[in-house]
Amino acid sequence: MNMGTFWLPQMILTLDILGVFSCHYIHTFELSPVVLGMVRHGNRSLTMETENIHSCNVTYIWYNVDFAELFQIYAAVQQLELRYEVDVVVILHDIGVDDHLIRTKAVPIIKWGEEPSYTIKFKSIAPIANKNRSNMTEECPIIELENENELYCFEKVIVKEILGHINNDTSFKSQVEVRGADVLSALITEKLKWKLVFIFHETATEMEAARVVDILSKTGIMIVIYNLDTITDLIQILLEAYQRIVPTHTEINFAVLCKFDCIRTLFYRANRFDKDNPSTKSLLRQFSRWLVVIYDHHFNLSATLRDCAKELDNIAVIAFPQVTPDNAEKAFHKTLHNVVLEHAFDLSVDEGGSETNLTAVTDVNITKDIISDLRKEARNWRPVSKCEGFRIDTLMWTHSGRDFNNVGYVSKHGDLVVFADLFPNTKYGYNGRMFQVSTLHYEPFVIKKEENGTVSYGGVCMELLQELSMTLNFTYNLTEPPDQTWGAQQPGNELVFNGMIGQLQREEVDIVAADISIQKEREMVMDFMFPFYYGYTSVLLKKPDPNARKWRTLVDPFQWEILMTIGISLPIVSLMAFLLEKFNPFYNDPENARIATENYGLHTFHDSFWYMYGALLSQGGVNLPESIAGRTFVSCWWLFSIVVVGTYCGNLIAFLTVTKDKPPFETLNEMADLKGTYKWGLQEGTNWETVFKTSNRGEFRRVGNALMEFNETDPSVFAKDIKTQLAKVKNGGYGWIGDTVVMELEMEKDCELMMIKEKFLPLKYAFGFTNNSPHVQIFTKQILSIHESGLLQVWKRRWWPKSKEVCAGSIIAEAKPIKIIDVQSAFYVATGGGFIGFCAFLIELCVGRLQQRRHKHLSQQNESRAKENGTVANKSPTLK
Repeated sequence: MNMGTFWLPQMILTLDILGVFSCHYIHTFELSPVVLGMVRHGNRSLTMETENIHSCNVTYIWYNVDFAELFQIYAAVQQLELRYEVDVVVILHDIGVDDHLIRTKAVPIIKWGEEPSYTIKFKSIAPIANKNRSNMTEECPIIELENENELYCFEKVIVKEILGHINNDTSFKSQVEVRGADVLSALITEKLKWKLVFIFHETATEMEAARVVDILSKTGIMIVIYNLDTITDLIQILLEAYQRIVPTHTEINFAVLCKFDCIRTLFYRANRFDKDNPSTKSLLRQFSRWLVVIYDHHFNLSATLRDCAKELDNIAVIAFPQVTPDNAEKAFHKTLHNVVLEHAFDLSVDEGGSETNLTAVTDVNITKDIISDLRKEARNWRPVSKCEGFRIDTLMWTHSGRDFNNVGYVSKHGDLVVFADLFPNTKYGYNGRMFQVSTLHYEPFVIKKEENGTVSYGGVCMELLQELSMTLNFTYNLTEPPDQTWGAQQPGNELVFNGMIGQLQREEVDIVAADISIQKEREMVMDFMFPFYYGYTSVLLKKPDPNARKWRTLVDPFQWEILMTIGISLPIVSLMAFLLEKFNPFYNDPENARIATENYGLHTFHDSFWYMYGALLSQGGVNLPESIAGRTFVSCWWLFSIVVVGTYCGNLIAFLTVTKDKPPFETLNEMADLKGTYKWGLQEGTNWETVFKTSNRGEFRRVGNALMEFNETDPSVFAKDIKTQLAKVKNGGYGWIGDTVVMELEMEKDCELMMIKEKFLPLKYAFGFTNNSPHVQIFTKQILSIHESGLLQVWKRRWWPKSKEVCAGSIIAEAKPIKIIDVQSAFYVATGGGFIGFCAFLIELCVGRLQQRRHKHLSQQNESRAKENGTVANKSPTLK
C-alpha cells in the first residue's frame, strides 16, 4: 500500500494539534502501537504495512480473499487472530446473511463494509435474454433532477414532525423487521387485507419473494408468483391475470420486489397494456393495485417511474434508498486518523496541568478505546446512516399532474407507520380519464343549441352524462356522427351499422350518450348499460277536420252496426206484432172484434210499423193492443226503445257539446288498410327502419313494404330531420312513426296533432359502449344508484313535455253556444223528411186521382149497363 497517501491528512491534523499545544507537551508521552488485521476482497495474498499516526504506530496486516468463498473469509480471520496476534480484525466487505459464521475467540471483529440491514444482497447472475428487458431509452427515459444526490428517506427530525401530526385514529402501525419482504407482507395482511395477490420478482430478489410467500401462506392468502427473468411474454401474463380476477373480484392485486431496471420494464409494459391490446377491452389501469418494493431508490427514479406508469392509477412504493458504492478502505483510514488524533488531543488536555506528570508519562495504551470508537463508527460511516425512516409513497393525481406523495414510512427500528390511504385513487373513479362521446339532437333527450357559433347541449341524456362524469370522475369530448343517424344495418351486410352505432363498432368513440334503444341486432356489435328510460312507439298524425263530420251528428252517437241492427229489427218486430194481433184467438169474440175494429190497433202491418217506429221516437201509437200477447210484446219493445233512445240522446248531447277528435285509424293494421289514402314515414338510420324492413310480423311487414313503395316516389318518408317529418304530418294525410315522448312534446306545441291509440315496439333507451367494453359494469352500477336516488324523475320534470288535458284556449268560462254547423244534421233530417213527405204526398195525390178515375170509370160502366138493362131507371123511384 502506498503510505504516502496518508501523510497529507496526518500533517494537517498534526498541525491542528500543534496550534493549540506546545511541542513540549506533545512529546512528553508515546501511544502504544496498534496492530490491525485487515480483510479485503482480492486474490488470496498477505501483505504488511506500517503507518505512524501522531506517535501511534499502526501496523496493517492485509489479507486478500475471495468473498464469494465464505471459507476463505473464515480462514483469514483465524490466521490473523492466532498467528499474527492482531488487536482487532476489520472486514472491509459485506459478508451477507452468513456473517454469524465468522467468529473469533478473543479478538474483536469490526465489519466495516457491512451494508444496512434493510438492503438486499443481490446475487451475481448472468443477464438473461428477455424481450421484456428491451432498451426503453426513448419510450421511458430516466429523468435527471437537481436533487439526485439527496437521500430518498426521512431524517430523524422529519420523522418526529410526522409523528407529531398523526394519531392512532388516522394511522396504521405495526412492528416489522426492516426488510422489504416483511414490510410488504405486513401491508398486505394487516393494512390492505388482500385475499389474492400476484407476486413479481427477479432472480436477484428470489429469496425476498420466497420470504413473502412464506409469510402470506401462513395467513391463508392465495398467491401466484412469477420470476420476471424467466417470462418471455409479460403481456400474456398480465392478460391471464386480468381475465382470471377482474370479472369476479373487480380488483387485481400485484406485489413487486425488484430493482429499478426490473420495475421500470414492468411498469412500461403494464402502462401500455390497455392501449397496445385493444382487443382485450381491459381496464388494467383502473382495476390493478401495485404495491412495490424498490431497492437502491433515489429521486431520479421516482420521477422516472412517475412518467413510465402515468396510465396506472394505483401505485404505492416502499422505497429503500440507494447505498452508494463508497470506498470502504478510504473511509476506514479517515476514521482511524480522526479517532487516534482525538484521543491524543484528550490526553494532551488531561496531562497539561503538571510538567512533572508529563515527563513521567512515557507510554499510554489506548488501543481498547480506539477499537471501541471504530466499532461505533462502523455503523455510521455511510451517508445513508442519516436515514431514520424509509418512505412509503403513492402515485397520486394532483392539479399539476401525477406525482409521488408520502403516505407513511418504516423506521430503521422497525416501526411501520401508514397515515393515509395507500391507494387513494380508488375513491376517484376514472381519475379524470377522457372519453370520446357521440350524441345527436333529439328532444327532449338531447337538445342542441347554437348561439354565436358556440354549440351547447342539454336534455335528459346530457344531465345523465354530466352526473356520471362527476360521480365516476371522468371528462368527455362530445361529437356527432357524420351521417347524422342513430344506427341501422347497412343493405347487404347485417353486421355493419351506420351512424352512432357504426362509430362504436369502428371504436371511433367510447360512449354514445343519446336515446339509443336496445335491440338484439345492435347488441351483436356493441354493449348497452342498464336502461335509463322505458317507452313505446306510436304514430303521429294531424287531427281530422272536426267540421268535416258534423253532417253526421245524428248518426255518429251509434256505430253503424247498431244503426243497421235497429233498421233490420224495426220491420221484423212490426211484422211479428202484426201477426200476433191478426191471428190471436182473443179477437174471435165478437165484442173484442168490435173493439179491435173501432180502435184499429195493430191489426194491419201499416199500423204495426208506425206504432213500433213511434216507440223508437218515444211517441208510439194511440191505442195499445188488447190481447195479453200483444201487450207483452209491445212492452218489451218499449223497454228496448227507452234504453236505445236514452243512450242515443245522452251521446247526442255529448257530441253537440264536446268535440271528439277521432283519428282515421287506431292501429297499424288499420293504417295499412288506408295505404291509398294515407302515407307514413320514419327517420332513417333508426331501429324502426331495421324493424319494419326485417320483421316477420304481418302488420310490420305491411307497413314496411308500403314504406319502400312510398320511398320510390317520395324519398322524404325516410327524412333524417324530424322537422321534415313533422312538416309532412301537418300537411295532412301522413303519419310519422316515432317515440311517444317526442310526439307528446310536439302535441304540446301544436294542438292539431294527435297520436293513435295503439302503442307498439317497446323502447328501452341506454348509453352505448364498444363491444365487450369493461366500462359497462361500472356505468350500470352507477345508473342503478341514479334510478334509486330519483334524479331521473327530476330531470324528466325539467325536460319532459308538461302533461295537459286539453289544448290551450279550449277551456272557456261561459257555456259553449251550439252553432248551426253542430245541428246541421237535424236540418238535413228535417229537410229530408219534408222532401220525403212531399214525395209521399205527390205519390198519394197521383194514386188518389188514379183511384178517382177508376171509380168514375166503374160508375160509368155500371150506368151504361143499367141503361141497357133498363133496371136502374125503373127501380130508382121505388127505392127512393
